[in-house]
Amino acid sequence: MDGRMKETRQRVSKFVKNFVAALGHCAMEEGELIAPALLLVAALGLICLLLSLAQVGYEMVWDPNSTNVAARLAQLSIFPGQ
Repeated sequence: MDGRMKETRQRVSKFVKNFVAALGHCAMEEGELIAPALLLVAALGLICLLLSLAQVGYEMVWDPNSTNVAARLAQLSIFPGQ
């Protein structure tokens, strides 16, 4: 059983190494596409960041349920005097 596991690990390792090598070869072959792809990924990341900041701003400023949270939590407390 141990021999099969070792052989399987070697095959998986060889597959991963070959896959990464092929991926690197393709990336080097299509080098002119990497810059626009990275630009697109960066733009999408920036959009996600801005949307997240807008959501946090909305929650902090305009959401009526987020105001006076400390007072509502104090009411729920087991020991409200503390």
